[in-house]
Amino acid sequence: MTAQPLAKDWAFIRAAIDSLQDYLLSSELYWPLFVQPKEKVTGNLLQLTLGNLLLTQARLKGFPWTGDQLAQLTQTNEKIFQTREKWKSAWKKKAVREFPARFKLWQDYLDDLCDQPRMHAANYPFQVRWRTVLHFLEIEVTGLEVDETGRVQEADQRLKNVSQPANFVWEAEIASGFPKQEFWYLYLTAQGC
Repeated sequence: MTAQPLAKDWAFIRAAIDSLQDYLLSSELYWPLFVQPKEKVTGNLLQLTLGNLLLTQARLKGFPWTGDQLAQLTQTNEKIFQTREKWKSAWKKKAVREFPARFKLWQDYLDDLCDQPRMHAANYPFQVRWRTVLHFLEIEVTGLEVDETGRVQEADQRLKNVSQPANFVWEAEIASGFPKQEFWYLYLTAQGC
């Protein structure tokens, strides 16, 4: 039996749906999620944050699902949308709080990449998730006061100076969900300063 594509993403989003309202109404920025017994994945799930949720949705949308899996994804996204609409203010507050935290992680990685390129360049496919999360959070905080939004462009220029073009950094099957023109940083390899 072949493993389900993006099984960990599915496990995350199913666990996230069950906890989303409680998370939005809490004061916590990071909410632990646990693999449900019916899931066929090992290891820990990412913590629930809006950025992780939005990125996981995009990853799942990027895969060419058919039949039951496509119907399940549509239903899952509708549940998330309904919860978001019901708790719109809480959703925005979480996005505003998460943006600077994710920007700091991305900035710290770029600093590490410049300081020790041999050690940190290989981590780029994982670390670039912070830049991708910033993309989705930036949409959520548009029009709100978040100091780091302008600094993302400066960090982007810095990244361009320490990278070169490459193939899509994640699973090839989801690349269509991340067009190169918009998500150019997912089509790079890091070189260091």
